[in-house]
Amino acid sequence: MPRAIDPEAPDLDPDREPPALPGAGERAPGLELIDLELTDVNLANVDARGASLRRVVLKRCRLTGVLLTEGRLRDVVIAESRVDLASFAACTLEQVVFDDCRMEGSSLQEARLRHVRFDRCDLSEADLTGARFELSELRGCTIDRVRGAASLKGAAMPWSDVVSSAGTLAHALGIRVLDVDP
Repeated sequence: MPRAIDPEAPDLDPDREPPALPGAGERAPGLELIDLELTDVNLANVDARGASLRRVVLKRCRLTGVLLTEGRLRDVVIAESRVDLASFAACTLEQVVFDDCRMEGSSLQEARLRHVRFDRCDLSEADLTGARFELSELRGCTIDRVRGAASLKGAAMPWSDVVSSAGTLAHALGIRVLDVDP
């Protein structure tokens, strides 16, 4: 039986000092965040290539343009956040949930997604080229004009979402859509 998509919650220690977070636009290669709940944090345009996030919850955060390229996210929840133009290229994501996020134009190129769920996310114009989805789900998401939609192979979607995404999926398969039936 496949493991459910259920990220492990952070182990919060009230005596631990909060980490120093990079400010918007700063470089933070190899950033490591473990056992944290962050709310209303601005990490826009932070260059955190090779970052490692484990047991982290980010809620109502601004992650516009964040670079997590070649990073590793495990047991992470990103909710009600702006994650547009972000790069998860070549990342490994496992037990990750994106809930009600704006992810327009983000890159998941060559990412490996295992047990990842996107709930009510806008992935319009995102780049999925070469991404590998395993035991992952998209529920109530917008995938208009997604590049590399064929990489969704291995993901699961409710039938109503498949139907509403038919144009994008048909384009990915090279199906020509006729204007009208004869």
